[in-house]
Amino acid sequence: MKDENLYGYMKKIIITNEQIESIAPYIENLDEILEKNDYNALQDDLYSAIVRYLDSEYASTPTSRLLQNVYDDLYQKNDNHYCTTALLH
Repeated sequence: MKDENLYGYMKKIIITNEQIESIAPYIENLDEILEKNDYNALQDDLYSAIVRYLDSEYASTPTSRLLQNVYDDLYQKNDNHYCTTALLH
């Protein structure tokens, strides 16, 4: 399974309730992503939301900055968490 560590335990996405609440309005299937523990889908959907909320000249907006901050924080907390598994497969 793609989200198992060396010992076969599922790795959970590291995300706070505050982060979930802040991105929920912008990611349609967030509950499903979190239920499936699909970190890659969360990254993809967050990235899409960031781009969708850039202004007409592709400059950041308050919403895109909020989403980018969550994206960056999740990446920092989860990348090493998932990187080992990705390298093993």
